[in-house]
Amino acid sequence: MEKFVVDDMEVLFDHGGRSDWGKYTFPVFYGLPVIVRWRRHEFHFNLLGQVRRIMSRARYWPNAQETLKRTIANDWIFMSTFGYESSFSLMKSHYVPMTSYHDPALFLKEERPLDSPYVAQALETFDELVAHAGELARNGAPPRAAAFLEKVSGFGRSALDAQRRRLHAINGGHLTVLPPDTIDVEYEIIPLQISDGCTGGCAFCKFNDGIGFRVRSPENIKTQVSELKSFFGEDLINYNAVVLGQNDALAAGAHAIDFAARLAYEELRVADSYHDGSFLYMFGGAHTLLDADDELFEAMDNLPFGNIFINVGLESPHEDTLQLLGKPQSAADVRRAFEKIRHANRDFNKLNISCNFVVGDDLPRAHVDAVRDLLSSADTRMTKGCAYISPLENAASPRLTRNDFTSIKLAAKMPVFLYLVQRL
Repeated sequence: MEKFVVDDMEVLFDHGGRSDWGKYTFPVFYGLPVIVRWRRHEFHFNLLGQVRRIMSRARYWPNAQETLKRTIANDWIFMSTFGYESSFSLMKSHYVPMTSYHDPALFLKEERPLDSPYVAQALETFDELVAHAGELARNGAPPRAAAFLEKVSGFGRSALDAQRRRLHAINGGHLTVLPPDTIDVEYEIIPLQISDGCTGGCAFCKFNDGIGFRVRSPENIKTQVSELKSFFGEDLINYNAVVLGQNDALAAGAHAIDFAARLAYEELRVADSYHDGSFLYMFGGAHTLLDADDELFEAMDNLPFGNIFINVGLESPHEDTLQLLGKPQSAADVRRAFEKIRHANRDFNKLNISCNFVVGDDLPRAHVDAVRDLLSSADTRMTKGCAYISPLENAASPRLTRNDFTSIKLAAKMPVFLYLVQRL
């Protein structure tokens, strides 16, 4: 570690955090940031000089363990300790990610953190830091510190939003929702679009853009990878996970998946990451999964990534509920898909397939019984894979959601967690 004290600012280089993406009951940070401490705040910047996390010991900050985090798509997320003791059992994280676009109703405080005066104050302090960093860089700071502070001065909030637009231009759009398994790497992923739209056409889905489904060309994928390499630059060392978009990338087929995954792994230097291991994520539809053969799974199992996660929306094994949701599959299809998930998780080394089910006040009560029966029906407990329970938007009360979730989780022979929506 190398530390510089520049006027009233402390700048720390080469002070790496954890590399294992583990889940701990005490505050940790991951990766290799540059840390700047100023006015009782700690700012974590990526190696390009873009802020990624803000922590505070100022009097106005509600809890020193809570963090304000910025995604590469320039969304701010408040990592809350609300429900800390129970949140890991609910969602695989001791911190609850509170966003501006999706309310995890089970965890809502009286006020939304991102609308609070303490978050506004933290962002104002960041604005002041950006201006002050430029002044210090030009007034006698040691060369390494001066060079980095000059980078910081170029990434105020408007410049960071320009980076969001640049990322979405590279991808040809944004990921309206991330696979829930990406919480395992705290949503720190590189997005690569190999397809657009979804093959499902489910009436209830708010993430379906209605454009149908198409696979991107090899030339488009090559261009994306080249531009993503430039976009992340020297900060690529902080990434070991790639998500293949959009909402049914599994339907792109073995050739497109193999081509894109191998190209991304090599060109984005995944093997050289500061973090341990390597991860590939994608969505798949239930009917896409049913149509997939062992040849596709074998090809994916032979990819250079160490861990490959596919998330499949099953929604319900109850016929009336599927019709109410406008889900174009039968209860028998859902049960066959669930069995295929169990066998694929057992038979392939790298594959880890999870599934989603919805809950909501307006759904038949027999739906929850059917989900509980399905997840408790396996002969033995599953060692890979998990199920996510997704509350329908504006259709699930916190009390009923928690009761339904608990009854399913206690009966299931596989891990069950809540699905909290994140985008990129």
